[in-house]
Amino acid sequence: MNVVIAGHIDHGKSTLIGRLLYDSGALPESRLSEMQVMAEEYKKKFEFASFMDAFADEVREERTIDTTEVFFKGRHLHTLIDVPGHLEFIEAMLTGASHAEVAILVIDASIGVEEQTRRHLNLLKLLGINNIIVVGNKMDLENYKPLNFMKIGQDSSIVDESAIKHFIPISGSEGENVYTKSAHMGWYTGPPLVELLDKLEDQKKEKTEPLRLMVQGYYKEWMLVSPANHNVKVGDTLCFCPSNIEITVKEIDEGGALRILQTSLLGGWSPLRGEVAGVGKFPFASYKIWGKIFVRGGKIKEGDQFELRCGTARTNGTVTFIVKRIDSETGKEEYNKPLRKHDLGKIEFKKLDSKIVVKRFEDAPELGRFTLIKNNKIAAVGVILDHE
Repeated sequence: MNVVIAGHIDHGKSTLIGRLLYDSGALPESRLSEMQVMAEEYKKKFEFASFMDAFADEVREERTIDTTEVFFKGRHLHTLIDVPGHLEFIEAMLTGASHAEVAILVIDASIGVEEQTRRHLNLLKLLGINNIIVVGNKMDLENYKPLNFMKIGQDSSIVDESAIKHFIPISGSEGENVYTKSAHMGWYTGPPLVELLDKLEDQKKEKTEPLRLMVQGYYKEWMLVSPANHNVKVGDTLCFCPSNIEITVKEIDEGGALRILQTSLLGGWSPLRGEVAGVGKFPFASYKIWGKIFVRGGKIKEGDQFELRCGTARTNGTVTFIVKRIDSETGKEEYNKPLRKHDLGKIEFKKLDSKIVVKRFEDAPELGRFTLIKNNKIAAVGVILDHE
């Protein structure tokens, strides 16, 4: 299970992950000793959050600045993606969250919902993460009493949010309700955090969408594709789009690379990066998409042109219609308005230089995320709502 952890600064994300690593035995003894030495050197109390700080200067500054992936085990193996909680690093959160299936939103129960909490919640929803676990952290500071934890669920930005599926009171520093059920919070009847993640992994459904192979590169009959752990077999026919070429698979190496028919038989054609192949059936190529985006910087208005990148494909097109803008902090919506930095927006994007294979994010996340590029810089990131 790929899990991203987000939340306001100092609400305890890194402490929680450090506790998970420590309790699962995932930390090598050398790393533990290293962090103890660093804490002593900078005259700081040793804390579980230190496990997630990749550099010594982060310990000095007492904040996490890198997006970091680590692994721990319950009954299943889980990937934890730690992201910064600071406004200036919000895009690092987007990078980390982009392939997560579940999100943990950490809220300090003694403080409650704050500005960055609301923004992270909106961004997680933008990325199509519809299974969010809210953990009320630092319950030890509340003497494990439920009053302020209950107030989290009553906050206006939380109370009617359908993407939030679970609420768990925890203490990351003390390990309460993390791996095992807390003896101090008998009023909470649900599972501890790791048990819940294991249950969610058990409930994952097999994908029903047909396999789509994104071409990464091609060299002397061998083609690198994503995903590499595909189920293509020797003899299968690959149907490439947008080139509308069919080719037979001759050989497959242990890394998933495919050896295909001599391209000289096809007039010298070879699969270019950005092509998408289906097995036995051509993928559908689109000339228009509707998407929900997060604006990285500057303004976006109707008529603006961008390079669209989705999967390994690139094409140029135009924002032809801005359906609405959404303030990423308050959720306030305005229709037919230009988008500003840190806004969310629903847009129509068309007039493409070439057709492109995309999918709705909910159907195929790997072909449902995109970026808009302007002057070699990322202007916005988004997910595809529909296409034709």
